[in-house]
Amino acid sequence: HYIEYTARITGWAEEAAAKTGGHAWRDYYATYYNAPGDPIHYHEGAHQLVHHRLNVNSGGSWFQEGMAVYFEGTVFTAEDPGKGMKSIIKSGRATPLATLIELPSLLMSSDDQRDASLGSRRYQQAGSLIKFLVEGEHKKKFPALLLEVKARTPWTELFDELLGASVADIEEQWEKFYK
Repeated sequence: HYIEYTARITGWAEEAAAKTGGHAWRDYYATYYNAPGDPIHYHEGAHQLVHHRLNVNSGGSWFQEGMAVYFEGTVFTAEDPGKGMKSIIKSGRATPLATLIELPSLLMSSDDQRDASLGSRRYQQAGSLIKFLVEGEHKKKFPALLLEVKARTPWTELFDELLGASVADIEEQWEKFYK
């Protein structure tokens, strides 16, 4: 029932709805899980808090999903988004940051059946980037970054102006954080 409901309420195709475990929109979220402690509830709740309560509805898919992954994995009981990033970075399987921040949708970013884990890896990478920004060397500047995201989304400018680092610099610092 979740897939049909999601397709009807969001206007997504059923195959797009089937790729999700849940979604948040306005003052509700829906999942097909029946387990209150399941991380998907925290993930979708984080979307509600960030997008609909803090009114941070920009930043792109990587930012919105990264915030939700960070929230579910760091604040609650799900797996830490940074776990395993060292291996992903070392093996060259991380999506370049310049590419990641431009993707219109992490959820729909992989139609390649040979690499079904690409979408999941991008979610984890986005969550680990948020963790790096919240807990790493730029942590004191994260509140200002969050406020600026409300007004605009060009990450190339935000990183440079607020953190004094280019996208390439942030990617290098992020990789060091996990190595």
